Amino acid sequence: MKTSVCIALVMLPFSMSVVAVTKEKTDTHPVTLPQAIESALALDPWLLANSYRQESALARSVGIKSLPDPKFNVGIKNLPTDTLDYDQEAMTQFSIGVSQMLPRGETLSLKGKKLEQKADQHPLLREERRAAVIRDISILWLRAIKAQKSIELINQNYQIFLQLNDVATSSYSAAFGRTRQQDLVRAELELVNLEDRLTQLKQQRDVALQQLEPWLIPAGETRTARLTIKGQIPELKLRDIMAPLDPKLISHLSKHPRLALFDISIGMASTDLLLAEQKYKPEWIINASYGIRGKTAVGDERSDLFSMGVTIDIPVFSTSRQDSEVKAAITDREALKTERLLLLRELYSRYGALHSDLEKLDKRQRLYEQQLLPGFSESAEAAINAYTVDDGSFAEVVRARISELDAKLTSLGIHVERLKTITVMNYLLTQVGDVEVTEQ
Repeated sequence: MKTSVCIALVMLPFSMSVVAVTKEKTDTHPVTLPQAIESALALDPWLLANSYRQESALARSVGIKSLPDPKFNVGIKNLPTDTLDYDQEAMTQFSIGVSQMLPRGETLSLKGKKLEQKADQHPLLREERRAAVIRDISILWLRAIKAQKSIELINQNYQIFLQLNDVATSSYSAAFGRTRQQDLVRAELELVNLEDRLTQLKQQRDVALQQLEPWLIPAGETRTARLTIKGQIPELKLRDIMAPLDPKLISHLSKHPRLALFDISIGMASTDLLLAEQKYKPEWIINASYGIRGKTAVGDERSDLFSMGVTIDIPVFSTSRQDSEVKAAITDREALKTERLLLLRELYSRYGALHSDLEKLDKRQRLYEQQLLPGFSESAEAAINAYTVDDGSFAEVVRARISELDAKLTSLGIHVERLKTITVMNYLLTQVGDVEVTEQ
């Protein structure tokens, strides 16, 4: 019996590849990270809606540049009320008129320009949206695969703790004197603890998959298969390696789509200022009419009459209103400039914090890969070897295995957190034109 116990303990390291596999009864839809990103971008209805908005703004910019439609009027003037005779009075006439309004200054062209500027925002909005989708989908996928890989690690160690429990039970039943009842309790508790951790990780994985799933289903359709994670954890790299103190960083961040949107908004505010200044200029209304008169009492023809005039709306007594509108347009533009600076500062500060996090994560990853993981593995081997030669305790074997498992899970978490940090940094380093905008 003693020999069988020792053999079981020595074989534990080789049992880590044993994983209980349960056949899925439902259809699954496994996706890799590139597949998830590609599907999310292809099926995002927001991008299509934004394209329609751009077309709408461009169409309006063409129409708004045109002059207002002329106004026509038809009527009878100076008809005598006593007889209603069209030929009785010389002043009676059938009148046809037209009037045309000419807006102030360059109002029409400036309104068209503003709509064109608004249309120019939409490609930038789509670029920012695609960069944000890539960021969000990557983070969700990484959360899911971290939970999945953690589940696999625990499943491997679950088999080990099952064997440890069997070893402890056999040793205790054989009354060797080295395995105590508390060792049995400890082994049972560790199995229960592993089951609880598995439940938590499955919950985390399922939540991430549930959040990821709507991005991968066409609008209006329902899922036909359960989404699962496929592939290994990818190796993501920074778009551009730039330190927070790099003098080029500010210039690089300034080309982010969100800041480019502010640049267009500032341009629109400048157009609003020009529109406000047009209100100092007069508005013209040109009108003309042609009056057709009837014959005289003796049958002679009367001359028709033609009239033409101009109406001018000149802001003489209301300049305070124009002054206030110009001032408001100036302050709006300056406010946008300030908000742009605040956004640039926010992007710079966030990039600096993420860069610092990445350096610490890189350091921790090297520490685990080069020292801690090998150390915990050697410690677990030593504990097993000591126990097999009657020079160690069962509790120490359990503690060593738990420590090794915790170290592997922590190392996995550091690796995934590092990739998530790189993902967000790449989003911050996105420049206009970096993300291809495929029209749907």
